[in-house]
Amino acid sequence: MCKSIGSTKSAQLLSLLLLSCLVLVGHSLRAQQTKYSSFLWEITGNGLSKSSYLLGSVHLKDRRPINNNDSIFVAITNTDAFALEIHPDTLYKEIWDIRLNRRPSSKKIELTDVQKKEFVQRYKKKYGVMPDSQQLASPYMAEYLLNPSHDKPDDITAVLDAYLYGVARSQRKQIIGLEPMANQRDLRNSGGLVQLKNKKDSNNYYQHFELLMQLYSAGNLDSLWKVISPNIDIEEMQSRNNTMLNNIIAQLDKGTVCAVVGAAHLPSDIGLIHLLKLKGYRLRPVMTRKTNLAAKYKIDYSTMEWAAHTDSVYGYAVSLPKGYVHKTRILGGTSMMYGDLSTQTELMVSAVFAGGLNGLTPEAFLKQEYEKRTANIKHQIVSEKLLEKNGIQGMQIITDHDNMLTKWEFWLKNNTLYTLSAFTSNGQLDSYLSDQQLSAYLIEYLLKNRFGQYNATSLQNDTYLFTGYNALFR
Repeated sequence: MCKSIGSTKSAQLLSLLLLSCLVLVGHSLRAQQTKYSSFLWEITGNGLSKSSYLLGSVHLKDRRPINNNDSIFVAITNTDAFALEIHPDTLYKEIWDIRLNRRPSSKKIELTDVQKKEFVQRYKKKYGVMPDSQQLASPYMAEYLLNPSHDKPDDITAVLDAYLYGVARSQRKQIIGLEPMANQRDLRNSGGLVQLKNKKDSNNYYQHFELLMQLYSAGNLDSLWKVISPNIDIEEMQSRNNTMLNNIIAQLDKGTVCAVVGAAHLPSDIGLIHLLKLKGYRLRPVMTRKTNLAAKYKIDYSTMEWAAHTDSVYGYAVSLPKGYVHKTRILGGTSMMYGDLSTQTELMVSAVFAGGLNGLTPEAFLKQEYEKRTANIKHQIVSEKLLEKNGIQGMQIITDHDNMLTKWEFWLKNNTLYTLSAFTSNGQLDSYLSDQQLSAYLIEYLLKNRFGQYNATSLQNDTYLFTGYNALFR
């Protein structure tokens, strides 16, 4: 069901938001203490020898939260593990299962004829193909394609909790999920579609979110809770908080943790702050500090753990950041796919028996293969060059489509075509990820590999990928 921002309920929400901001200003002027005065809380007591932390996050890419609170990065650095609501590997498995129609979405959405038309246009523009019935019925895909965008030019690479996950991986922290995927899948009160009927609706909509961000950036959890709590399913929130509580305590029994969850999970008598206190822990608000430390903490693939993935059928291997890699058979070949939630980057490597070149030169054959793969989407070629390494012939092409850069590499050896692609929606590909590791490791392996020495064993089809989620504070 569509929600109109111009409705009476939304108008009341806007009034409440404006009032909350006035309250925030008044509190700031009087330096009045509030019950929930920060989004970052230190966890001590109950026999703990070192501090752990609890952060209430916002599922947006806005840069202000990390610029205004450098303590977040100190909390990550000084703890053993980093916990999110859902483990990113589990999230990626969900999206790949839906993408490949292995499991239909448990939720359905019915679009109007006008919405369907707009959905199809946007889907074709982004992916180059027509959506199928499952994609048209997916509420996650509908919200992603049809809802207004909150992206800005100076945004971080992903929503806040996903970005911090990338920072934690760069420091080789243990990654933990605090609840099963079913908890997210079965949410009764998801974001839904937003219908902006006119310019006034649009202005109100973006003003809503800007006021929320001002409350969040200022660390005013009290006022934020007053605004969003009327729309919270209390029974559902209580159940999820209890699950997260148990898993946080399980980690506290092993070592330190920085747990990052939606800000709505922190306050009130059913919130994690109160629940942890009931279990005997002490929680202290860590006030926001800006010391310009944020610029020193980056997502750095060169410091992450990497793992080799070998395909013994077609005799190739790639090195990828440690995490879920989706492996599958394609017609006459195999493929490996990897995605990173923190940078919105995806990598794919495939091998397929090509047979003869049908009179084509290697260069013409490789260019033909590129054109086949981009036939449905018009990519603008940014650069193109031939590659050669000890007799292995290849071609590299960098393209731009709808501000999504893609690097393609095609290599030909022993009548087998190896294809590598790396793409991101954030404008710039990480050079270490797409150059130094992905391609270099494959070529090194092909140079050393002698075909025919492997048993043609089946590839394991274990899948672990992630899906995004954008309910703002939960």
